[in-house]
Amino acid sequence: MTVFNWLITIILLICAFNLKTPYLFSIRDYLTVGIILFCFIQGLSLVKHLKLASYFPKSKKIFLMLLIIIFVATIFNEAKFQWHKYYVLHADVHNLQQLGKHIIVGYETFDELSLLISKGGVNGVFMTKKNILNKTYLQIKTEIAQMQIISMNNGQTKLMIATDQEGGIVSRFSPPLTKLPSLAKIVHDKEIMAAKIEARKYGEIHGKELSAIGINVNLSPVVDLKNNNKDNPLDFHSYINKRAISKDTTIVSEVALAYSLGLEKYAVIPTLKHFPGMGRVVDDTHHFESKVTVNKKILNETDWLPFKFILKKSNSFMMLAHVILSKLDSVPVSYSKKIIQTLIRQDWHYEGVLITDDLVMSSIYEGQHGLCNASIMALNAGVDLLLISYDDEKYYDVMYCLLKAQGENKLDLTMLLDSELRINKTTKTVWQ
Repeated sequence: MTVFNWLITIILLICAFNLKTPYLFSIRDYLTVGIILFCFIQGLSLVKHLKLASYFPKSKKIFLMLLIIIFVATIFNEAKFQWHKYYVLHADVHNLQQLGKHIIVGYETFDELSLLISKGGVNGVFMTKKNILNKTYLQIKTEIAQMQIISMNNGQTKLMIATDQEGGIVSRFSPPLTKLPSLAKIVHDKEIMAAKIEARKYGEIHGKELSAIGINVNLSPVVDLKNNNKDNPLDFHSYINKRAISKDTTIVSEVALAYSLGLEKYAVIPTLKHFPGMGRVVDDTHHFESKVTVNKKILNETDWLPFKFILKKSNSFMMLAHVILSKLDSVPVSYSKKIIQTLIRQDWHYEGVLITDDLVMSSIYEGQHGLCNASIMALNAGVDLLLISYDDEKYYDVMYCLLKAQGENKLDLTMLLDSELRINKTTKTVWQ
């Protein structure tokens, strides 16, 4: 056996056991086929050698055993996923719809998405660059309209159609929508009143364009505070300092509120992100466990001021980051019942909609509780919407877990009902 064969085999062994990790999402289908073909071709070659040779070296026996392990692991992981998918698509419609009210999902193919919408398995759809690539404005608008038609024709409510259109480096719908600089650049060096006016105009541009194409939920504005930290070379996705408006809490509060009201003018729901404030977070939550270690008193006087100010004066959703507030709880905010119920619901008196950041992040998927338990804990904690945006296949894993938990009476039905009421109240207020 060549060194190259051994190297490829070790790599495929790791891939086989981690076939469904989000890190392999973009190549997963090709990888699965490739692994099976590799095992078949290499295995056939070894079997032929075994028939022809009187002596079968130990190294080749080990290699053959590895091929068998790789093949079995690949088939097992794929079969497990397919079972979850089958289970979800054939679940009791009432149960699926009850849980679907709490999920916003991204998608790869419209046909599969339309099936979930027709069954009432989702309450919203997240759209990003990959969904509009090489499509005209009219094609995108038509596709979104078709989603709503499918939902309404099957007796479901109006879908939330969400995207990230912050401006600047996070402008998922530009083009075809207008590419604007970040809010930070728009209001830089302006007096507070002038900054508010510019932010309101900016929000109205986003709101008008998003609404016209069919988007009714914008995962923006960012109200995290800028910090003085050096750029982290391992920050591959967050880039908070490039997206944050200012380090001044008053400027962030007033500018983000003006922007949010600009969105609401055109019936687009804003989303404040990312609670508890990512300005103090050094690690990229897409890949690493992250903590905020300062106490509640300091956060109340700094990072949390913009959140509380805007939530009282708008109909904004609030996004929960996968960050641990170590002084308050040992689990991420996105499914911490202690923080959601005691701090946000009771202390802040916030009865609006809470949405998680994408659950398909390493800090959740490979975190202390895993994707399945984290999803259950989030709904039981009072989170209203679970976001599954990057790896849409994880929808079936999450829904499978939720359906199982529902059947075993492990979901808090009171929490689910209260959550549904909050969602309906906010959407009706903004969309009416």
